[in-house]
Amino acid sequence: MGSNSQPQVVDLFAKLILLVAEDSDHWEQAADSCENFIQCLSRQNQEKMALNCAVYRERAALLRNSVTDIMDQIDGHEPKAAT
Repeated sequence: MGSNSQPQVVDLFAKLILLVAEDSDHWEQAADSCENFIQCLSRQNQEKMALNCAVYRERAALLRNSVTDIMDQIDGHEPKAAT
């Protein structure tokens, strides 16, 4: 690898982190949309959709926490313990 490959890796890594952060926001928005839609469903389907919402929120939190941990490590901080 040449000396100019380092900036390319850093740029690609930054793009990946941005993508993960934006994906977290989209999962959160999907959960919000599902929760708004739940009232129109039967009781059984409401329960299924509520489970989907919980999964979406968990995915959003996982992605958000991953970005935070990566950024903390880049900044030289110890990663936080999983909650």
